[in-house]
Amino acid sequence: MREIKFRAWDKETEKMWHNNTEYYHNDILNKPYSQNLVLTMNGEIRTCQWYENGVTLHDFSRYEIMQYTGLKDKSGREIYEGDILEHPKDGFGRKYGISWANDYAGFWYAPLPIHGMQQYGGHLIATDVIEAEVIGNIYENPELLEVKSGNH
Repeated sequence: MREIKFRAWDKETEKMWHNNTEYYHNDILNKPYSQNLVLTMNGEIRTCQWYENGVTLHDFSRYEIMQYTGLKDKSGREIYEGDILEHPKDGFGRKYGISWANDYAGFWYAPLPIHGMQQYGGHLIATDVIEAEVIGNIYENPELLEVKSGNH
């Protein structure tokens, strides 16, 4: 059975949620609460704060959602949308970005631009990542997206 999992980047706190629950303490109310990412019945993703006496739903616009591809890198690390991979045997030292491609109804990998030139990728399949390694993601490691320049 396929694992369907997500993670989320909180644009306000610049923190990655790796599971769906975070635990907090409300200093004003002096009460603990948990915060979850939830999918509503009409398909909206919201944050939900659970207190001992109730629940509140909040807008989700501050989060970027990334789905698990169902694949793992050479170290067994789960690969999500937004991850950046490095493949030691591609011969070019390229980094690859992972994204969802609506036009192809699947996850897509594409080499990140090198020397200002966009590279072409393809559907993400297990053989693409068997020797690859997740080296970061586009949110926590934006420096990995920097375009290399050179005399090519």
